[in-house]
Amino acid sequence: MYSNSEYSSLLAQLNRANAEIMNLKDQVRYYREHKEEREAEIKRDNGFIRSFCEKVLSKDSDEMVTGREYSWSSLSIDMLIEKAEHSYDKHNRERTKLLMKLVDLNDDKDCKIKSLMEQLEQFEHMYGNRGDEEEESESDQVAPQTADEVKAACEEIRIESEDMTNDMIDSVVDAIKINESVNITSPPVPISEPREKIERIKKEKKKIKESSKIAVLDITESINKVNSIMKEIIIVIGETGMSVYTEILDEVLNRIGDTLSSDFKDKQVRRHFKFLEDQHLIHKDSITTPLKGIVCLARLTAIGGMIYKEFTGKTAVTAEKDLVIQEHDNLEHGYGIKEFAEILENCGKYKNVCWMNGRKKIELKNGSYVIPDIIAEKEKHTEYFEYERATHSFPDMRVKLNKLSSLTQYINIVAPKIAQVKTLLEVVQKWAEESEIPRKCFVRLSTVKYYSDSPGTYKAWMYEYDAENKVLKSLIPQKDAPKEVIE
Repeated sequence: MYSNSEYSSLLAQLNRANAEIMNLKDQVRYYREHKEEREAEIKRDNGFIRSFCEKVLSKDSDEMVTGREYSWSSLSIDMLIEKAEHSYDKHNRERTKLLMKLVDLNDDKDCKIKSLMEQLEQFEHMYGNRGDEEEESESDQVAPQTADEVKAACEEIRIESEDMTNDMIDSVVDAIKINESVNITSPPVPISEPREKIERIKKEKKKIKESSKIAVLDITESINKVNSIMKEIIIVIGETGMSVYTEILDEVLNRIGDTLSSDFKDKQVRRHFKFLEDQHLIHKDSITTPLKGIVCLARLTAIGGMIYKEFTGKTAVTAEKDLVIQEHDNLEHGYGIKEFAEILENCGKYKNVCWMNGRKKIELKNGSYVIPDIIAEKEKHTEYFEYERATHSFPDMRVKLNKLSSLTQYINIVAPKIAQVKTLLEVVQKWAEESEIPRKCFVRLSTVKYYSDSPGTYKAWMYEYDAENKVLKSLIPQKDAPKEVIE
């Protein structure tokens, strides 16, 4: 037999159990009532996503091939989104390439307009003075009265102006003959008006002829202004495709040797580069990278490329900065990757480092593919690195992390600043909590500057996150920790 106190305790437990059961029944009832509504929303959202992805894919020439049976409806939402993302990225690269061509055409047009204006001023000055002299010399002349006299005058004009044809002379003579046949007499008329018309026609025709030769004239004028140092700069850029100012400078110095004074770098080259830029032969940009700070980039314009071909007889190679745009759609992102790749190359721990991997798609087991920013090969294994600036949305980062976790056990991520590392760390933690990690996976993060102090070693990383066990490990010695990390 139970005592009263034990009975009361058991009764209380029973009541609590009944209350929890009722609560669970209410939740089940609520879930069942809203299940269909939620499923309808999910189905509708999936329909919108699928429709949007198919519209994106329908604009891709590689997807829309005549005679191919399209099976987008058989793909899962994830696979469809991935295909659409790839198609969108391809479209962006092609659009960027087109914009670069338009920039070159615009530079060419600016030069042509400038040359036209200069030639117009020369024509006005030349023919304006000539017109004044002719007006003074012809003020006392009168128009010939007979057809023979008119023809002789026209022949004299044609000697001075090649633009006056036999047809024009015959037309004038016929008009005079008609006038003679009807015995119409007219008072003496100055011949300055027809002469002015002839000169005006001559000017218009010359403008058309000269406009078709603008490019040749521009090249000739520009070549005459280019000295030996400027020529070497143009050849280096056109021959090697170099875009970074300091790299171009070093190559020019190597080729020229000791023919320049010691202050060449600070004074002469800057002046020559500025002159070539002012002449629209070189286009220059400035970007910022984590270690070097401001980096100047240069490439030949359309006219610069024509001058290079005039010098060498060859077509200029594609500039590195244009290749970076095609690969990464962003100069700062692309050259940040290049700067970090140089750290890996110089540390001596990798036999091969590649940072232009657009054509090196790595196929995964599920049929999708991944393109790492940097592929670094060692003797026995390969490491993959991602350069991130914390600009991607979480869905984009989730897709990238899912792919990388299928490719490698260690996901290596570097960023320019500590604040970006912290943001990326939050993204990684959220991804690990919401995703099913297929195997042991560790995400290592660091800034480019911190990594460069011990490149290629475990000490180069600031954080390591165990995605499978959801454990974060700080690898920074407290005495060496940056102020932002301690805070």
